[in-house]
Amino acid sequence: MSLKRLSIALLAILLLATTVGAQGIQINVGGKGRKDEEKTKNVHGAVLDQTGKPIAGARVIVVNSKDKTSRTVTTDEGGNYALRGLAPDVNHEIRADYKGAVSDLKTISSMLDREDNLVNFQLPIAVAAATVANADPGPELQAFDLVKLKASYELPQGVPAPIPAVLFLHGYGENRAVWNDLRKQFLERGWAVMSLDLRGHGLSDKPRDGYDDSKLWADDVNAVIQSLSLDDPLLCGWSYGSLVILDYIRHYTEEVSNEVRFVNCQKIFHQLCSPESLKL
Repeated sequence: MSLKRLSIALLAILLLATTVGAQGIQINVGGKGRKDEEKTKNVHGAVLDQTGKPIAGARVIVVNSKDKTSRTVTTDEGGNYALRGLAPDVNHEIRADYKGAVSDLKTISSMLDREDNLVNFQLPIAVAAATVANADPGPELQAFDLVKLKASYELPQGVPAPIPAVLFLHGYGENRAVWNDLRKQFLERGWAVMSLDLRGHGLSDKPRDGYDDSKLWADDVNAVIQSLSLDDPLLCGWSYGSLVILDYIRHYTEEVSNEVRFVNCQKIFHQLCSPESLKL
């Protein structure tokens, strides 16, 4: 199915350049897609209750054993978490907790020369059904490599066609829920709104590899646009989501119009959903 040419805006929260620099990521047009400037360690996994159900909203805390600095992340709807950019030459202690239940303390050793580290937790608590991410009414799409992608798609009420559409792509270690407030504002102003759980995040599949392949990220965006027949959508990315949009631009150049805008959202949030700012 042929696609209409796209108008794309990249909304890089707290400046795309700053975020990219902090995460050590490069846009590599002639190579594989992206690479780390310095070798660091990443950790990801899931937090489960005593029955094996995922816990949404659990805290995962990583402490640098050398300088005692800590980083905290909250599990998403599927009970998953991810932290990247850990120093490779020190030990890190990691634990999870939820409503008073605390996991055993685990260690990511500096002696283990492994960039990607999988650490799962099981807490001695049974979560209520409402706390577990079960049924989700949003569409489930299939990527080029058969990875299942979970999304949300909403149409405004009483708006005649053609309806403008926006596709939101979240940052690393997050999920589509980060767009909830902005999603409501776009809906109120007559936009069709779609948000996607990127592969490896939220309720989308989590394949073991392929995350360094820019073509797969681009194919995921293309699969969404084709499956839902989005009409000239605006693509909006936060942090890592902006890099995914750049992957799409690189591999699907013919589908992209000349309007590619980089926006500093520190200044745009309070204006974003005004009639003037939406006339892209």
